Amino acid sequence: MYARQLTKGRDIGEGFAKLLDSLGAIFKPGDKKAPMKTVYRKRGAQKKSKIDYDKESRQRKIDSILDKISKSGYESLSKAEKDFLFKAGKEE
Repeated sequence: MYARQLTKGRDIGEGFAKLLDSLGAIFKPGDKKAPMKTVYRKRGAQKKSKIDYDKESRQRKIDSILDKISKSGYESLSKAEKDFLFKAGKEE
């Protein structure tokens, strides 16, 4: 009867095979997934301090001056830009 059903395209033993596979998976060592891990973040780490903000704005200003130098040359800088760049170079 099983062979006749197989020739017709129906596998009547498919459910039994799935049952055996699921039972085998239960007893297989090493197939278990690791438990989910919890990540804790400090509350203060997300806020930027005033010092960080000042450093970022200063760096943006330095970058804009350097871009101006690369496009137009050092001579195109104003006196204030030259002084700012000189002071920034001394501090670092």
